[in-house]
Amino acid sequence: VVKLNAEPAPRPRMDDEFEAWSRGRGAHSVGLARLRRESSARRGQDKTVLRTAQSSVWEGWRVSGFLALMTSRLLRFVGLSYFAWWMFLRLCGFATVLLPAFLRLVWRYAVSPDIVRDWYGPHRRQSVDVYLPRDVSRKLRRDGTLGDDWKPRPCIVFFSGGAWVIGYKAWGALMGFCYSQLGYIFVTPDYRNFPQVKIEEMLEDVDLAIDWCVDNLPGYGGSHEFVLMGQSAGAHLAASAVLSGLARANGVQSAVPARKEEPLWQLSNIKGFIGVSGPYNLVSLCPHLEQRGLSTSLLRRLFRRDYNKYSPTMDAKRMRKELDGPLECPFPLVLIHGTADQTCPSDQSVEFDRALRKCLAKECAPS
Repeated sequence: VVKLNAEPAPRPRMDDEFEAWSRGRGAHSVGLARLRRESSARRGQDKTVLRTAQSSVWEGWRVSGFLALMTSRLLRFVGLSYFAWWMFLRLCGFATVLLPAFLRLVWRYAVSPDIVRDWYGPHRRQSVDVYLPRDVSRKLRRDGTLGDDWKPRPCIVFFSGGAWVIGYKAWGALMGFCYSQLGYIFVTPDYRNFPQVKIEEMLEDVDLAIDWCVDNLPGYGGSHEFVLMGQSAGAHLAASAVLSGLARANGVQSAVPARKEEPLWQLSNIKGFIGVSGPYNLVSLCPHLEQRGLSTSLLRRLFRRDYNKYSPTMDAKRMRKELDGPLECPFPLVLIHGTADQTCPSDQSVEFDRALRKCLAKECAPS
């Protein structure tokens, strides 16, 4: 636990925090250190909401230029397909209908004192939001620490979807507020999207984010163990990470490229995996996505023309062939998929379920 400074230091700029992390000075959580500074400097003053809103607006302004650059690059891959633009306009219309509800959620996301923004890496998108239960948030902001007798709260780490292109950590805001009200610590890591990076870097971001959770969640009132959850593209990335962990634990070679450094997290850190509407077989899904307007060149560049290599379903089948017996998995797996899903058909989860049942021991089979 970091001791409180006698004199509170001024809040560093975002770039300074990135620089401190990259130099190795960010061994402790940046967001947690900020909470401790605020608790020491502003004890007895309720200015948290205003400061949080100002920080969120400033961050949004700085990110706008980055998003404009990424959008211009993305348009080169989307092209001028009439069907693609029609689908985009339908999405805009759908978002407009939901705009009143969205605006309320956006405002709450911007000003809530129960969300702590942190970083797990030196890149701008390697950030994380931690949704804290109200009592945990108040105690951290008041005292700067939870004390040695604190009983850890259950934790959920959620990777949001977005077709590997428009994913953002804030897509999980509604779930974060709901779960935090139930007493959970809910974490939504961000990860770099295409065209900024390709699939290997996204998988590396997921591993780094899980490492960060293992190291830092105890400081937020959680523990080193948590449930891993993903939706859509986030489910694909999280499932790939789980299979890589299973491969390491069972001495099997996974098709997913290994990180330059061995991940710190172990299977013992994962209490369970929940995949929601995940695309697990890219070989069969990518032609379907192309029919729905997603650019062929985009998908080929994103997955380096190797759909088979980055499909969790195919990876599970390969690992089963390399082992004489089934893989051992110490936590339960749950797959959820709506049968009316047209973007990512439910047979993606059905096929992945069958592959896992053949790959894992019976007591480890998904539900």
